[in-house]
Amino acid sequence: NYAYYGKDRIGSDAVPDSAFADFWQRLAEDYKEDEGVQFGLMNEPYDVTATQWLASVNVAIAAIRQTGATNLVLVPGTIWTGAHSWEEEREGGANGTVMLAVEDPAGNHAYEVHQYLDADFSGKAKTCERSDDAVKALERFTDWLKRNGKRGFLGEFGGSADPACLDGLARMTALVGRETGVWTGWT
Repeated sequence: NYAYYGKDRIGSDAVPDSAFADFWQRLAEDYKEDEGVQFGLMNEPYDVTATQWLASVNVAIAAIRQTGATNLVLVPGTIWTGAHSWEEEREGGANGTVMLAVEDPAGNHAYEVHQYLDADFSGKAKTCERSDDAVKALERFTDWLKRNGKRGFLGEFGGSADPACLDGLARMTALVGRETGVWTGWT
């Protein structure tokens, strides 16, 4: 929900971080015994700074871990969690800098990124004129994971049946498949 509940952003007065933590604590309580369940904290936060989002992430993970759950937690960055913009400086900091401060007592989380191959990396177009750039973005993110001793998950990617799209998609999944030391998988 892009870090929103209805029309109110998580971390606001209307939806404080404590409400986000309460949600995750209740959900984790129900699924903590199921090793096949991974917790994806949020889909594509965008209208929040990385520093604000980090605070929300840390209270949610703390609430999950208070239940005794050790499930993998998928942590997105802000700005739609794009691999292409992961280290890009913005107001409130770059995901690649700020999100290093994720606190996980269980040490079982991965950074979720998304990467499309079209002109604006949105996944809306049927062409993939930036497939090379998308692959390079995943290569840079892989380097970031290695440099920082972190793990990643490719949570969204895609393209049409256009040959450039299919080629780019094949290269992206091959990269994730080769780098199993830092990538937990893709979907």
